[in-house]
Amino acid sequence: MKRMKMRALISVTDKSGLDIFCRGLNKNGWELVASGGTAAYLRSKNIPVKDLSEITGFVKMLGGRVKTLHPMVFGGILARAEDKADIKKFKLPLIDMVITNFYILKKGPNFIETIDVGGLSLLRAAAKNNKRVLPVCDTKDYPVILKAIEVGQVDDKLKKYLVIKSFDLCARYNARIVDIMSETPDFPEYMPLTLKKTMDLRYGENPHQKAAFYSDGSFPGKILQGKPLSYNNILDMDAAILPVRRFSGGGCVIIKHTNPCGAAINKIQDTAYKDALDCDPISAFGGIVSFNRKVTKKTAVLLMKHFFEVICAPDFDKGAREVLSKKKNLILFKYRNWDSKLAVKRALGGYLVQEMKFPAIKFKEVTGKLTKSEKEDITFGLQVGFQVASNSSLVVKDGKTIGIGPGQCCRIESVKLAVDRAKKNTRGNLKGAAMVSDGFFPFDDSIRAAAKAGIKVIAAPGGSIKDKDVAATAKKLGVKLAFINHRLFRH
Repeated sequence: MKRMKMRALISVTDKSGLDIFCRGLNKNGWELVASGGTAAYLRSKNIPVKDLSEITGFVKMLGGRVKTLHPMVFGGILARAEDKADIKKFKLPLIDMVITNFYILKKGPNFIETIDVGGLSLLRAAAKNNKRVLPVCDTKDYPVILKAIEVGQVDDKLKKYLVIKSFDLCARYNARIVDIMSETPDFPEYMPLTLKKTMDLRYGENPHQKAAFYSDGSFPGKILQGKPLSYNNILDMDAAILPVRRFSGGGCVIIKHTNPCGAAINKIQDTAYKDALDCDPISAFGGIVSFNRKVTKKTAVLLMKHFFEVICAPDFDKGAREVLSKKKNLILFKYRNWDSKLAVKRALGGYLVQEMKFPAIKFKEVTGKLTKSEKEDITFGLQVGFQVASNSSLVVKDGKTIGIGPGQCCRIESVKLAVDRAKKNTRGNLKGAAMVSDGFFPFDDSIRAAAKAGIKVIAAPGGSIKDKDVAATAKKLGVKLAFINHRLFRH
């Protein structure tokens, strides 16, 4: 079926780079055939093109719903070498390349009309018959394909790459339709996960494990400098950014092994950083630091005094970039907001899916009236604590953590860790400090341990069968105890 002239069929929504690509194809002897809007665009660029109707004898029907869905088109795409008889019988115009991308799906009352039918059908047909036809669906691939044609090296490796990309795009497009049509207040019946590899990672949790990052969109930000990311880097970056985004004012969170080892809120950024670091400067070594405001040069100078793996922020000013660039391996991540409504985790061969939202906190003041500043400290502690591995306890004061007790199997042990760290940081003066717990107190031993250290404000979820005993002990020891309305575990 070798012919003097190869033929490309073009029907696109996104016309980025199309004129350069098609001009190159034309220069290399390709005949261009396009649907109405695409043909008009190419003519406006003085590129020779035939209307699709010239080879089908058909323009469109149903208000444009049917344009490319025609046997002459699909026969021309799907015809194989062994189909010579049908090619001759039906006078099929052989098509050697399909260039297409899809309508943009738009939510709303007219959503159904934004669903592409022809584009997906063309692309699937071309991908299926890839021995003869090139499926092209990504504008970024135009230069690579054109160069391969110019040097006569359209090899199997390139074809396989284009075919996989084409079927993947169809799958992701269909999955997006399912997502939009399945939207409910709860969890949809179907949850297609069509993920694309964004990057290979330096290694997994350990150097002997390979790893990669996949996303259903794009990477939520830009790496400005530093060494390639590892699996643990991304986990810790996520763990650092989520809590700092909960703060309404400026703040800083320092993470080590997905657990906060220090956090603070302060409108003065370098103060917030110093307060966060002071909580546990030893554990912060090699950690991840996150901010919710643009990093300033003054803060950058302080960051340079310690070893960190990654600094995360919505932006870095010019002075900060210059200072931090002196550490070549230090990773700077300029992040943007991403969809963090749902968390997905593999378990038992399936997927666990849950909401990620931080709840609205309400206080039930059991043994004393909380002041405004005490409530603010408790809320801050819970915002940080929601990121600490359960069972956890935190001691906070004046908008900063002074003791964090992460992930113990028994509540009293996490309390002891938090209290001991807080005593060390304050030289034993815990006046004005508050302790928060991510779960209820099963016994009153935690209340006794905190009170003995001088803590007089405690907040935790209620729900234990020992709540009355816990409250009685708090009252006896002069502790203000407040039960909150939500448990805040993180497994």
